[in-house]
Amino acid sequence: MYVGDYSNQIGPPNSMIYLSHLLEKKYSVCMTSNLIKGDSSGDSMTNRSQNCVSRKNNFSIPFRKHLASIRFVALVISFNIKFLVARLVNPNIKFLITQPLLMPWYSFEMVYFIKRANLEISDIGKENKVFHYFESRFIKSKSFKLVYLVKQDYESGHPYSVIPNHFSNECFKVRVANESRIKMHSVGTWNKRKGAELLHELSDLLIEYSKERINIYGGLGNDERLNKLLKSEKFEYHGVISCPYNNFNVGDIFLSFSKVEGLQRSLVEALFMGCIIIAFPRPDSLSLKNYPGVFIVDPNNKYESLKTTLQQIYSLNYLELSELGLKNRSVAMNDFSEEGVLESWVKLLSR
Repeated sequence: MYVGDYSNQIGPPNSMIYLSHLLEKKYSVCMTSNLIKGDSSGDSMTNRSQNCVSRKNNFSIPFRKHLASIRFVALVISFNIKFLVARLVNPNIKFLITQPLLMPWYSFEMVYFIKRANLEISDIGKENKVFHYFESRFIKSKSFKLVYLVKQDYESGHPYSVIPNHFSNECFKVRVANESRIKMHSVGTWNKRKGAELLHELSDLLIEYSKERINIYGGLGNDERLNKLLKSEKFEYHGVISCPYNNFNVGDIFLSFSKVEGLQRSLVEALFMGCIIIAFPRPDSLSLKNYPGVFIVDPNNKYESLKTTLQQIYSLNYLELSELGLKNRSVAMNDFSEEGVLESWVKLLSR
């Protein structure tokens, strides 16, 4: 179950679609209509208007935000009604949600809440007042089952299981560059939360070593100041495209500078494509720290730490970097296999 419109820019609805198809191998599964629509449209759906660096009609943004809030309330109410009807039709049904938007009018013993941001369950955002209202009431119930995508680096106030996203090996065909050039890539909405400001801050150092513009994939945020930075010679902005990982070559460098992630899909996709990873510490990136080609930057000494990392990477020749990337791919294929993830879900749902 998912609230809101499907977008191939957003990880959670895509992950819920993939999970639904995986669970269909063992269970009878139903998706909410928005996920069904997204599944039928496929990854080819791209909003080309979001591929322009500057947006127009900025004066209408507050009005559109107000309308979006009203619509969101209606969607949440509809979400709860669907939940209640499904429960009445089949008392034994189990619900997998990734947004805590259910009202505590009924028991949550059959509810599995997949929390995709690596934050404590009690850490409730206040920017979206509607979301805050529902989430604060949802978490008061202790009966739901909590699932994180990676192990957390703190003692959670609610017991949880760890089940990552799964990835199909056949979707990732390794690409070998025609020339010995290592490119840098970053994927995600271009905003502060996804690390845009940090990436721009460190871009001069990155380009000093790569000698290439940094490839940026994803939609724009609402900060026009940040959006205009993409016009510089430092970045090659590709906008929203289907499967950006198909542009990654073995040995390329993937930059994961996001502040908050559950398990960044594009990060794992880069591993499957044989990329080297440079990331800032989050629970998901730290869970990969033992991978042979994953480098974690010290946020307390970011410039010098990144410089040391780049020196280490660029001391290797192209063949050595390719071998390191392929080792990343091999480990990732084992850690995020369909078989392993399905087995974990079957165990959890059978309790």
